[in-house]
Amino acid sequence: MKQRRTPSFAQIVEEAKRAPRPPAEPADDGSRLTDPAGRTWHEVEAPISPERARQLVSDGAALAWDDCGSRGYGGPVEWLTTSEAVALAAEGLPVLRTKRDRASELSVWGTEDGASMVLATRSVRWGRRLA
Repeated sequence: MKQRRTPSFAQIVEEAKRAPRPPAEPADDGSRLTDPAGRTWHEVEAPISPERARQLVSDGAALAWDDCGSRGYGGPVEWLTTSEAVALAAEGLPVLRTKRDRASELSVWGTEDGASMVLATRSVRWGRRLA
């Protein structure tokens, strides 16, 4: 009788059961973002008013726009430069618009080193830059 050169399916299954498993990835519930520089941002407060968003950006907070509301999973988050953000704050208040089932929102995000960012989600019109 010939000996099997390859293990049977049952043997493969048993080996797989005994093999060490890699640690599970933590579930990402959309409560964090990573900017182009690699910093991780965590949601701090939502929603905030247009007046508070403008004040935060005027005071130096970063500004990002999530047009589709996926927080980077369905489409990229657009990170505005400091000069673009300051110019928008100088132009006036952001306007939250609702299109069909796309409710807009403004929120505050922070980093472990204390930086702040305003995230404009979905249909936010702010000056000539966001729409």
